[in-house]
Amino acid sequence: MTGTWPVLTVYGSDRAVAVDHAGPRASCVFRLPDDAAGHAVHYAGGRFLTSWTSDEPFGDLAFWDDRPEDVFEPEHKIGLRPYGGIIQGGYGFQFDTPDGGGRHDGERVLRPGGKDMSTAI
Repeated sequence: MTGTWPVLTVYGSDRAVAVDHAGPRASCVFRLPDDAAGHAVHYAGGRFLTSWTSDEPFGDLAFWDDRPEDVFEPEHKIGLRPYGGIIQGGYGFQFDTPDGGGRHDGERVLRPGGKDMSTAI
């Protein structure tokens, strides 16, 4: 599970659902490469970002659900981990942007199609 408050993203090995207090917001299906050892899925601005790793502690590669063939290496990998104790930016939490078009961690904004979470807020 990952969070972009007020949305929680619940995911398994091939699908994800974003839910909030009113119910499901969106869902997607995805396919991970065979060598994926761990993965996380984040909801941002109506899209899902799937990241995975084969040997690093955070997502070393990622893709957006509407462009799974466009695999990239994120610049700021720490923001792509599931919730679990690492505190950075917004005290380890990610928040929906006021316009609902992305997620921010207190330092950077990630919008659909973004590849580095480097847009300052």
